[in-house]
Amino acid sequence: MAGHPRRTAFLGTLMMLVAFITGLWVHELPTTAFRVIAYVLLFLLAAVGFVLSFRDYS
Repeated sequence: MAGHPRRTAFLGTLMMLVAFITGLWVHELPTTAFRVIAYVLLFLLAAVGFVLSFRDYS
């Protein structure tokens, strides 16, 4: 994904931040089905960001 190992951790952290901040907006969606889909996608985004951020610590 990124050429440099430090950049990969930065991108992972950025992905988690985007997921968390977008989650604040998602609770205002009008339909429950949209909220559920958005929360699932945000969870997947945060999980990928977590793996990218902490993959070198295993």
